[in-house]
Amino acid sequence: MGALKDAGIRSLQDNLAAYDAARKQEEKQDANSLKSLFDAYLTTKSKAKRERMLKEFSERRLEFAAYLQAHPELVAAETKRALITAALGGEYVETETGVDSAGRRHKRRRVRQAAPNLQAILQLLDATTADAEEGNTFLDAIEKAGESAWEPK
Repeated sequence: MGALKDAGIRSLQDNLAAYDAARKQEEKQDANSLKSLFDAYLTTKSKAKRERMLKEFSERRLEFAAYLQAHPELVAAETKRALITAALGGEYVETETGVDSAGRRHKRRRVRQAAPNLQAILQLLDATTADAEEGNTFLDAIEKAGESAWEPK
């Protein structure tokens, strides 16, 4: 009987904590991504608050889009960095959260190996032909990215 009582109390505490967290989230409703906006939109009851959330979200995205249009070199640099990372492959950590039969939460972390992406290599070769005239070569970019990508953490 004690185990059932403890499980009931624990369940009640978890549900109260989830309820409090939902109330606090509803109060601030900061939508940074489309998924968080979608979740906040579905949980907000007031139509006026939902309209305000949509307006604020779209204004922030328009400001960000205008900034990116004013600084296209940032987009090009970030795209090249992502292509180099994908072309090299490497290791990444995958986290899985679960609950065991006793009701305890656990996290399982697995280190996975990503194979080099052939499409990224081909796109990098196409993109770096213009850079070769300036002195930046594909091999230099791979060498710089490879040094930081394969370092032990």
